[in-house]
Amino acid sequence: MFILVIGCRRTGSKLAGILSQKGHDIVILDKNPEKFRRLSLEFSGFKIEGDALEHDILKKAKITDVDLLIITTGNDKINYFLAQLAKTEFEIDDIYVRIKDPEKNRMFKDQSKIKVVNPLDLLLDDILASIDKKGEKDAN
Repeated sequence: MFILVIGCRRTGSKLAGILSQKGHDIVILDKNPEKFRRLSLEFSGFKIEGDALEHDILKKAKITDVDLLIITTGNDKINYFLAQLAKTEFEIDDIYVRIKDPEKNRMFKDQSKIKVVNPLDLLLDDILASIDKKGEKDAN
């Protein structure tokens, strides 16, 4: 699968490394070349330096050919804008967007093709599920 990851911070670099190791074709895009140092040694994809808000840079990253787009910049508003751009202008069907602020979930309400991932919500879901399991176990 051909995957474009926008943002090479902790989440983006980790995902790019793991997906690359699993045999996917990965392009990672970040405007700060220093961020590419976060990539694992096993990363075998392509690194593109540039601003994802520029159409020419997105085209250089082959956004029109992607099977999956993952957006993990550190700015929720930019992530929202990039997701909308990818969906409407480039007709990307499979988009994952990481957001930091759970309040921003509402920006993505009723957005088909866009899957929102919020680390805080995932953490809370995991903790609450563990507590529920523990409660069920103690009740038996």
